[in-house]
Parts: sequence; C-alpha cells; structure tokens
Amino acid sequence: MPSSFQDVFVLDAKYERSMEEIAHILQISIGTVKSRLHRARRQLSKLLMSEGIQVRAEDLIIQNGVTRGV
Repeated sequence: MPSSFQDVFVLDAKYERSMEEIAHILQISIGTVKSRLHRARRQLSKLLMSEGIQVRAEDLIIQNGVTRGV
C-alpha cells in the first residue's frame, strides 16, 4: 500500500482524527482524504482476503475506537 494511503489510514484508524484534521495535517483536500481512505481500506481488504481472512472494505471503518460492521 502506498505511504500516502497508509498515512491517511493510520491517522483515521489509530489516532481517530477527523477528515478535516487529516486534510490539515497532510496539507491535502478533504476529497483527497476520502479517496485515499477508501482506497486504503479496499487494498487492506484485498490483502486480508489473500491471507484467507474474509473482510469487506466497509468493515474496516472505525468510529470511537470500535470497528463497525464486524
């Protein structure tokens, strides 16, 4: 996964930053944050599936420290 996707995913999932905060920290538009986050989740989902772990990209959305959809 490209580092640009990783940066957005980590700020979202680990540090629970808002899209606006991520955009400010990385100096990119909110639209770019949304796009990279979507692509990061999709790539992570594909990677996990290749390891035999069935997960949908939308299951990787984390809110308030809790993974939704799992």
